[in-house]
Amino acid sequence: MAPPRAQSTPIWTPEPTPIMSPEPTPIMTPEPESTFTTPANEIKIIDFTLSGDDDAVGIYFKGTGHRLGVVVSRASMCEASTVWREWFNQTTTTKGPSQYMLLDQSTKNALLLILRLVHYRHEGLPTMADLSLDDLRDLAFLSNKYKVVHVVKPFLVHRDWTSIYKPNNWTLRDHRAWLYITQTFGYMESQDISARYLVTSISLDENRLAGFQSGEMKHEIEQEMDLVNRILKVRAQTIAAIAKACHQMVIDLQDGGNCAINQQNPSCNITTLGSFVQWLIKMGLYTSDGPSETSRFSIDHLQAGIRDFDRSYPKYVSHNYDGVVEYCNMTWRRRVMDAWELGMAFAQPHTDCTRAADDLLDKVTAIIADMPSPMREMEMGNVGGAAES
Repeated sequence: MAPPRAQSTPIWTPEPTPIMSPEPTPIMTPEPESTFTTPANEIKIIDFTLSGDDDAVGIYFKGTGHRLGVVVSRASMCEASTVWREWFNQTTTTKGPSQYMLLDQSTKNALLLILRLVHYRHEGLPTMADLSLDDLRDLAFLSNKYKVVHVVKPFLVHRDWTSIYKPNNWTLRDHRAWLYITQTFGYMESQDISARYLVTSISLDENRLAGFQSGEMKHEIEQEMDLVNRILKVRAQTIAAIAKACHQMVIDLQDGGNCAINQQNPSCNITTLGSFVQWLIKMGLYTSDGPSETSRFSIDHLQAGIRDFDRSYPKYVSHNYDGVVEYCNMTWRRRVMDAWELGMAFAQPHTDCTRAADDLLDKVTAIIADMPSPMREMEMGNVGGAAES
């Protein structure tokens, strides 16, 4: 289940009159639309003001139909962000709506929230229940874009905006969004949890793309895509280490000789080898060239398959007739009947014959436990050490 999303209402409701001005009318109204270089139907009104100073500047949002405009303080904007300071320095010195910034309508709520923080307008700020995970991602995106993380981050803690979002029962898309949020604002522990979860849980589709690479995100953020690529790299390295351990088990079974209890009976290793190789091929871990890291299945799925294989293949065999009795798959009554009828009343567990699969499960578990975090690049390339030991 994805985390709860906020209602689709704006982050706050603008006042009908200027916030700081004592006058009953707005401090500034837009000049005729011909003043602007945008289409005539795009800029309609200025809804509210954040500045009553002489350095007021108009900010408008791109989109269709009715659009929101905000009057801001040039000084406050320049003080908060080097990006905004550079932008204002490159524009004319004309004050008012004739100097304006056109911004993306899709991130309007997040930008309005940032502008309130930049102008120290702390009344009416949203609660933690008002912000969805997508809102927080937009907030992180704009904080990075305009270099105002230092302005926004204190309020994430003070207003508890992130406390209700925990990496539990999330979709892969939620984890990807959370990774970017935590990277932007420096929540390293939570970021590491989500990154490792994605490494082990993602599978690939027929186009060899992970679920969160299907273009669902509103922004394709470069830093976020770098995280995704590192996650996929660690995943590939981990699967390669698992495939190598599985291939070693095939070699062990080939060279394992006959039954450890009855040296004349080779059925244990032969049966185990055949079913194991079949499973490896199905999982994409074994090809004619040897071990392969091209499996489309998730690491969690591969580990579960190895665990099931370890539990399910026959651990009891009859030494009185040829062939393997699938003891573990029988009903209790059938086991007793076959045991007496076929002389298995005192059949011995083949712990020695099945040791290869037990060892494989231990190796794979160790590989996953020692898997490096995608967030720590200096550890890249160390995957699989447990498999080689």
